[in-house]
Amino acid sequence: GIYTYGVSVSLTDVVVRDNIASRSGGGVATNSLVEVVNSEILNNTAGEDGGGLNVAQINIIDSVVANNTAGYSGGGIHAGRGIIENSSIIDNVAQSGSGGGVYLVDSEIGSGNILRNVELSSNRAGEAGGGLYQSSTQAQLHIMDSAVTDNVTTGAGGGIFTWGNLRLEAAEVSRNQAQGSGGGILSTEQPRVDVRDSLIEANTSGTSGGGLFVMGSAALTDTLVRANQAAQHGGGIAQPDTYRGASNVVALERSIIEHNHALAGSGGGLHVLDRAVINRSLILENQTGGDG
Repeated sequence: GIYTYGVSVSLTDVVVRDNIASRSGGGVATNSLVEVVNSEILNNTAGEDGGGLNVAQINIIDSVVANNTAGYSGGGIHAGRGIIENSSIIDNVAQSGSGGGVYLVDSEIGSGNILRNVELSSNRAGEAGGGLYQSSTQAQLHIMDSAVTDNVTTGAGGGIFTWGNLRLEAAEVSRNQAQGSGGGILSTEQPRVDVRDSLIEANTSGTSGGGLFVMGSAALTDTLVRANQAAQHGGGIAQPDTYRGASNVVALERSIIEHNHALAGSGGGLHVLDRAVINRSLILENQTGGDG
């Protein structure tokens, strides 16, 4: 495909297709910024990371990254940080690693990754984060007006797996699947998850947290968590006892938790083992094979 070192790359009205790299960056590989505008990154393959792109920083606008494959992580995109707008990241595969669609690695304190009006759909990861994986506890991930749908992982976090703070606004996280925890979203013990005006629906977990598995704190406002399923605890939302601490809270404000199912564990709608604060919300018609 394309390789540069120490210089940025700008792609406008370009198709990068059917390239193969034995190592990383099947379509594009660079240690610098890549800007992709009105372009397509299609059917590229990397033996290691970044089937489509392996870059230090990515800005993508009005583009498609589809059907790329990485032997390890970042089936579509493997980047230090990124801003993706008005674009589709679909049908990419991270065969034995994480981030089927996107893998973000930046460890700079407060660094921001943004997805705005993005379709992140039908990606697959062999390890974690079927749609997207953010590996740094220092980074921020902000997803707005976007759909994270139909992604799959054999590990945890069917749609999203994040070690850093996550904010969802007017977003949909639906029909994602994880054999491990967090069918829709998995958040580790360090970050905070804020969800506003969003839908978390019909996600499936092979263990706990059908919709959301949060090890730290989460706040849901004006959000619907519906028809998610977990094989064990927390059909809608699960917060495990392993990570309980005085500062961890699951808070609901003007939200609805309905028609979720925990097949064999506890908490058809919510399974919280630290602290739950629920205001002006509805918890209705959830089901469990155990308690609650």
